[in-house]
Amino acid sequence: MNQRLPIDVLRALRSIVELGSVTRAAESLNLSQSAVSWKIKRLEKQLGCDLIRREGQRLVATNEGAELLIHARRI
Repeated sequence: MNQRLPIDVLRALRSIVELGSVTRAAESLNLSQSAVSWKIKRLEKQLGCDLIRREGQRLVATNEGAELLIHARRI
C-alpha cells in the first residue's frame, strides 16, 4: 500500500471493527454517526474495495479491511 491515508480515517475503521458498530465507533471518537460513515465510504471509494461488511448485527472487516487494519494498528 503506497497511498497516504489520513490517521483519523484509519482510527474510524479500527473503532468500527473493534466495537462492531458505526454508532459505538462514533460515540468513542466524539463524532456523528454520519461523519464516521462518510469517512469509511470515502476510504472505500479511494481504495476501490469494501472494508467492512455486516455479519448479523455486527460489522466486521473484510479481508481487505483486515489487511488495512494491520497497517493501521502499526501506525
